[in-house]
Amino acid sequence: MASGSDHGCCCLILWDTRTWNISARIQSHGAAVTSIVDLEDGENLVTGSYDKKIILYDHSRRQVVSSHSNKSAVTSIVLTSDKQAIVSSGLDFTLLVWHIVRKSNVKLYLI
Repeated sequence: MASGSDHGCCCLILWDTRTWNISARIQSHGAAVTSIVDLEDGENLVTGSYDKKIILYDHSRRQVVSSHSNKSAVTSIVLTSDKQAIVSSGLDFTLLVWHIVRKSNVKLYLI
């Protein structure tokens, strides 16, 4: 399980659901984390933040895979029902669609 906060926490926090203790704290955003999406592959999470970044994490290795710039602060991210893309929204009232390439390494590409 993972969490962030729109009250100033710049970290992705991974939780051990057996003990509810923090198993990892990954700080890679410069502002509050507003959205977290599990790519449902057992390894990858995507976060959005007020710092205008969308970051792809490999949570099993506890590391950043890639970072992508958004036009404005990211307010939400959702995974499409077919799990082939994510859609991000921002404070500039735009929606961006990011294609997920699932090969040896997961990658995000703006469509």
